[in-house]
Parts: sequence; C-alpha cells; structure tokens
Amino acid sequence: MNENNFNYKMSETVPVEQMLSDLIPTFINNKFEDLKYINEMFDKKDYKQIKKIGHNWKGACPSYGFFYLGEVGKQFEILVDNQNYDELHRLIQTLPTYLDNINIEYNQ
Repeated sequence: MNENNFNYKMSETVPVEQMLSDLIPTFINNKFEDLKYINEMFDKKDYKQIKKIGHNWKGACPSYGFFYLGEVGKQFEILVDNQNYDELHRLIQTLPTYLDNINIEYNQ
C-alpha cells in the first residue's frame, strides 16, 4: 500500500520555464544516473543512501518544475523510515518508465 496516498505516475507533461531548457537534458540524465545508484544501494540494503537521494530530490526537483519527482524523493524518505522496502522497490521500479515518458512543455 502506498504511503500517504501517494499515486504512481508512468508519464506526465511537465511545464518548465524556457530559461531552464539548456539544463533539462542534463537534469533528466542525472536522474537516470541516480536510479542506477539507487538500485545498487537497494541491492546492498544501504537504505540510508536512498533516503539521502530522496532528500535531495525532494528539495531540488520542484525548483525545476518536476514536482512529482520531488514527491518521489519524499516517498523515499518515508518508505525508508517506515522500513517499507517492498514498496520502496516497487516505486524505484516505476521510475525508468516515468523518466522515459516525461513530456517537457517549455513555457515562454
């Protein structure tokens, strides 16, 4: 069961400020790199590192317009604190699909 009524997303249109357009490809690539690390840490049962990345996502992602990823970061923290590792794994497994299916809509 999802913590705090959190709903998974498999795709989304994200409105982003035009002035950030040069940064977004690197931002998305960094999230894929984070996921590689998150999966490694999950396999090692180093949940503290996943919580740390979650904290970073919670703070940084919304500033780029990626509010869902900020909520994902918050869920990482909650799930680790509650030792709900099955749900954490389920959430981690949805993220590659989500990142592959983000539609960026640049605002003028």
